[in-house]
Amino acid sequence: MNTIVITDAVTGNTTARQMTPEEMAVLLQPKPKFPTYEAASQAMVQWIDNLTSRIEGRYPSAVKASWGSEEAMARAHVAGTATAEQTATLETDAAAKGRTPTEHAERIIANADAYRAISDQVRALWLATDAQLAAVTDPYEYETVLDAAKAQAAPLAEAYGLA
Repeated sequence: MNTIVITDAVTGNTTARQMTPEEMAVLLQPKPKFPTYEAASQAMVQWIDNLTSRIEGRYPSAVKASWGSEEAMARAHVAGTATAEQTATLETDAAAKGRTPTEHAERIIANADAYRAISDQVRALWLATDAQLAAVTDPYEYETVLDAAKAQAAPLAEAYGLA
């Protein structure tokens, strides 16, 4: 038997209590790194955001916000259906990069396709990991689930140059 002294934080009164070895083991067990689903989920989102920021972090927010319209413009140019406004924008952007409009459009499309592939993989990883976290019944398992997701993502990150 071990004796533990407990001090009341409000009153300052102390109490001594005998504890069994089993009670001491529970008392001395480290707390889980992620005590709740919410904490584990937040850690997962932060980890994924840090990973994807290696791509997204190279661009200003305003540029990222226009990726969809930029891709549409490039695809319209390649298809021969670009509006006059799209053509003018593409010509200006291409000149700024030292490319022809077609070269620039092809570069935009290649980047968009690559980003979509990465985004699809990230979404699949997030959905699967989130489902696993939601199914956890023991808070000590959250860290194991997140570590497994990171291990699963490592070859993907390497393949896409995010490692």
